[in-house]
Amino acid sequence: MAEEATNHSGVYNVEKYGARGDGKHDDTKAFSAAWVAACADSGSPTFEIPRRIYLVGPLRLVGPCSNTGIFTVKVHGVVKASTDMSLFKTQEWILFAYLKYLKVTGTGTFDGEGAAAWPLNHCHFHNMCKLLPVSLKFAFMENTRVEGITSLNPKFFHVALLNNTNFRIQRVTLTAPQDSPNTDGIHLEGCTGVKILQCKIGTGDDCISVGQGNTDVYINGILCGPGHGISVGSLGRYPDEKDVNGLVVTGCTLTNTTNGIRIKTWQASPLVTSARNMTFDNIIAYNVANPIIIDQNYCPYKNGCPQLWPSGVKLSNIKFNNIRGTSTTPVAVKLQCSARYPCKKIKIQDINLSYKEEEPAVSACANVMKASYKGNQVPPPCQSILLLSTFALCALTAIARPAAVLSGVYNVDNFGAKGDGKHDDSKAFQAAWVAACADSGSPTIEIPNRKYLVGPLQFMGPCKNTGTLTMKVHGKVLASTNMNLYKSQEWILFAHVDNVKLTGTGTFDGQGTSAWPLNQCPFKKQCKILPVSLKFAFMKNTRVEGITSLNPKFFHIVLLNNIGFLIQNVHITAPGDSPNTDGIHLEGCVGVKILQSYIATGDDCVSVGHGNTDVYVNGINCGPGHGIRYSYEKDVSGLVVTGCTLTGTTNGVRIKSWQASPLITSARNMTFENIIMKDVANPIIIDQNYCPFKTACAKAAPSRVKISDIKFSNIRGTSTTPVAVNLQCSAGYPCKNVKVQEINLSYKGYGGPATSSCSNVKALYGGRQVPPPCK
Repeated sequence: MAEEATNHSGVYNVEKYGARGDGKHDDTKAFSAAWVAACADSGSPTFEIPRRIYLVGPLRLVGPCSNTGIFTVKVHGVVKASTDMSLFKTQEWILFAYLKYLKVTGTGTFDGEGAAAWPLNHCHFHNMCKLLPVSLKFAFMENTRVEGITSLNPKFFHVALLNNTNFRIQRVTLTAPQDSPNTDGIHLEGCTGVKILQCKIGTGDDCISVGQGNTDVYINGILCGPGHGISVGSLGRYPDEKDVNGLVVTGCTLTNTTNGIRIKTWQASPLVTSARNMTFDNIIAYNVANPIIIDQNYCPYKNGCPQLWPSGVKLSNIKFNNIRGTSTTPVAVKLQCSARYPCKKIKIQDINLSYKEEEPAVSACANVMKASYKGNQVPPPCQSILLLSTFALCALTAIARPAAVLSGVYNVDNFGAKGDGKHDDSKAFQAAWVAACADSGSPTIEIPNRKYLVGPLQFMGPCKNTGTLTMKVHGKVLASTNMNLYKSQEWILFAHVDNVKLTGTGTFDGQGTSAWPLNQCPFKKQCKILPVSLKFAFMKNTRVEGITSLNPKFFHIVLLNNIGFLIQNVHITAPGDSPNTDGIHLEGCVGVKILQSYIATGDDCVSVGHGNTDVYVNGINCGPGHGIRYSYEKDVSGLVVTGCTLTGTTNGVRIKSWQASPLITSARNMTFENIIMKDVANPIIIDQNYCPFKTACAKAAPSRVKISDIKFSNIRGTSTTPVAVNLQCSAGYPCKNVKVQEINLSYKGYGGPATSSCSNVKALYGGRQVPPPCK
């Protein structure tokens, strides 16, 4: 009998309590029995769900329990919800409540089987509706951690957090169709100290909704889309709501969502509450409707809401910073505040949101007091911060035009550029540069929103600027396809000039398609190098942000011997089979930061070559491409690659060195952490037998590059190769002090689970290890 089952060393496997795991028979009683036994364990019990399919109805996994250590729920299999709606008497499928030190972990899935229930949901039409069950609800918990699991197709919300303290959700995947009703990803109310980190959420409603009564919530590294974006609210609907205080949303990417960052409150609030001290920072929005929106006239019903008194939710101390991308709606920044309690202390800094090439995005504001703007503002800020009786979007027809030529502004059109995409505008561009370079102040070179055909350009210094020399690119710069014009290895060269800022929403189109057949470098070492699109050499204090590089003939961007260089929010694109189209390559640089950029190309997304020191790479979305790699000739010291996502690449994070190195060099102090791999070949690889040629390389002496003090930490996802961790070090100089921590890489192909392979290295392992470490 199930009641007589015994446990071993605090592990409570549901199959020992009668679970069949065939996906057909109801295993609810077995799950409940295993929980009761585990809850009575006074140590650190483990509730284990093996790698099979279990059908269960409503479950109440509640405490208080006797555990003095961590109570772990390990989910390896698929837990499927019953589709018999008569079984659900409450508003949740699985409830965890009144527990301390719970950890829900594993690579398993909670399948809510929602498709059969969604037609029963009428809550998106009116408020008199029956709520369907949430898949996973956590209530009145302390010190809880949820990581690694997947939630699929819930009947209502995926995950709900209610009145919890110190709650961490990390690396979970939440998935439902974009038309599934009310399938919010993570909803929280009444919680303190919540962290939601490195999750992938694609669903039919808000990816994350921060409801009433929350304090100190931190959200980072979310990939959201499809869905309704990341929301605060809705607030102000019920009479017992409490204030919201302290929210940070940072480092997130939203793709094809119906809203971006949204604060929403109801009209006719039954009491006065507040939401304050909120920061939305470093957000990328791709094809997002309403990227930044405050909506204090919120109504979710398709048949509308009655127009009553204004919202009673007071909004204050809100910061939108470094939010960039593309909007599918002309109003990219929409601040629609309450006429009763206007918004106060709204800070909007460094916004770069484009709409259409022929129609720039606009901002619209109502009832906003004490708003402040700083840095780049695309779209332009609201012209006035007045209290408006109505939110007159229809009146917002004025479109921002490029600024006229003022002192210190050098518009290429004023130097003879035609901007028709046919005539060569190289001389006009060069003339504008010469004039700006002679300006002793803070000159600006303006490239309007038109198409300019140019051949090779050399923007050389030293220049006389004492402030920042800015090049603003609004239009598209097209490279000549006449290869006879290119006498050197770059299309556009910036060199020997300091304090330069290259910015804007424009594009540098290398027009590489016709040149790629000429590239023989993938086949042989003795080959002609085609021109790089953008090269920056011997520069100090340089910033490149917002621009797009498209289809280069060779590399997109090269950094050579620079000091203090920031690349941020750039978009780099070429076909996956385009040869040698590395995204960003750097050599001999000190103090480089590459942040929050999208790179999809035919070679390495980021390649860190020899002689670099103090390089920081964060928030890169990479793929297709060959991943993020490190190779060298002069010594290399100090690299951090963190918070990146690689999708469909032929390598993940890679360190590579040639055999038969002509001299002894070193590469040390490198960290690769918080990396997500999605269908990546060779997710973690050290290759000291590197050979890039399709004709292969002759066997030679071992590499003489000494690799040491390398850390791979918190790298997870899926591998398309069975060897997910491949450490092939030099037989002449084995790798030293290589740390491999918290790895979770699965392989679903033929031949079983993922494996590790090591040569000439004794790695130090810590935490979770999937695949298992080398023996």
